Amino acid sequence: MIIWLASYPKSGNTWVRFFITSLLLNTKDFSLKDSTKLIGQFPMKRHYDNLGVNINFNNLNEVSKYWLEAQKKINSENKIRILKTHNALCNLNDNFFSLPSLMLGAIHVIRDPRNIITSIKNYYGFKNINDTLKFLIKENNVIFPQIENKNNFALPQLIGSWKEHYHSWKQVKKNYLLVKYEQLIDNSFLEFKKIADYIGSIINRNFSDDQINTAIKLTDFKRLQNLEKKYGFQEAPKNQESNKRRNFFYLGENNNWKKILDQKTTYRIIKEFKKEMEALNYI
Repeated sequence: MIIWLASYPKSGNTWVRFFITSLLLNTKDFSLKDSTKLIGQFPMKRHYDNLGVNINFNNLNEVSKYWLEAQKKINSENKIRILKTHNALCNLNDNFFSLPSLMLGAIHVIRDPRNIITSIKNYYGFKNINDTLKFLIKENNVIFPQIENKNNFALPQLIGSWKEHYHSWKQVKKNYLLVKYEQLIDNSFLEFKKIADYIGSIINRNFSDDQINTAIKLTDFKRLQNLEKKYGFQEAPKNQESNKRRNFFYLGENNNWKKILDQKTTYRIIKEFKKEMEALNYI
């Protein structure tokens, strides 16, 4: 059965993914490549390889027809799988992204959109904040990941707007854990312990405070940033012009909207997402 690790892009689920991987491996060291050992992404081409279908993997409508079949195939192995996704928990042309019967629960990572916007701008290479803001508020927004491995690659994902994405995953009823990126920074041990306790309760495993602290230290943002500089990171985006990768681990906790955003942009974000930001105590 699947435990979803879901978030809108650049909200911190890669960081949480690293923490959970380090925790489960119970290791004294951690590399960026370790991140894919236990927690893969969904949907990927390999999830469709054994379904006996021939589709255009760049066509979201075709991909969506087999979301559930791919998950049934994953669950047929009778193992607990944690899968990272940016996809909204949506319904596209009567094709549901997932169903309660196919999931054990969801860890939903959320981040203040005023801080997301700078990370989105860097990751997707937008020329200015205005274009980036359009991305955040675009309804039914779809992302098309870069294809680097012809045998296995991420498929298009329907993320919607920041608002749509938040509301879609909020509807999960069973084993739902909301994780706020800001709390991971401000109250690291308490927040990461919540994640550890959540995972432990489902897989029937206890994690000590020492194990949690070790996983936190191994996946500290600055350490991950240094590892990326030294070894690179396969999920870092590429510039189309130069084919060189931009930094995946960009600003981290230094991404403070109060120091970066102008008043006009801040006002526009709050106006667009006021209800949701109030519910999350961001304003």
